Amino acid sequence: MAFKNREVEHPGRYKLTNASTGAELGTFDLTREEGTVITEGTPLNADNLNNEIQTQADVIAQRRADAAAAGVRSQIPTIKRGTAAITVGKKKTGTLTIKYGTTFPGNPHVVLTPLTGSASIIHATVKSRNTTSFTAAVYNGGSKSYKVYFSWIAIY
Repeated sequence: MAFKNREVEHPGRYKLTNASTGAELGTFDLTREEGTVITEGTPLNADNLNNEIQTQADVIAQRRADAAAAGVRSQIPTIKRGTAAITVGKKKTGTLTIKYGTTFPGNPHVVLTPLTGSASIIHATVKSRNTTSFTAAVYNGGSKSYKVYFSWIAIY
């Protein structure tokens, strides 16, 4: 995944509306008036975020390689992640087995997060897990069927 900068035709432009009357007050360009800048800080943009992620990934890969060369089991966690979807009928629970794409040395910790549906009616949990896969159980407490997308992460 690569971060992308947000691009707009008029950055820093806002429309002002009177909260009481709803009348538009016009379109304005906002200019920073922050006084003296003590420290500029790091700009949050796609290049900086992508470079930092790549740098950290390179550091982790090097630490693993160094540990393997020294014959030491790395203390750096193995992480796998993904997304999946399952259609679940109203007031029903559906299950789906997900393969990690790798074999963990032991049972990893797995966390699920539903991405669709209301948090008050869609619930997801890990029903079972082993070194190569886990089974997700998704409950739909709503009054209609939902195609529930969820993200997962497995860490050992």
